[in-house]
Amino acid sequence: MRIARLLDDVADKKPVFTSPRARVETAYGPVEAGPYYMRDNDLSVSVTACPSPQ
Repeated sequence: MRIARLLDDVADKKPVFTSPRARVETAYGPVEAGPYYMRDNDLSVSVTACPSPQ
């Protein structure tokens, strides 16, 4: 699902704009989440499970 599309002069945003990821504790364990631009310059959010420390 497209979250947003920004109007600017950058033709290929993916290699230009980077955003930090945030580590979040959830009821199911820790995850890392962060925004990124897809190939078509659509803004998306990635959520990845983090390995639990042993």
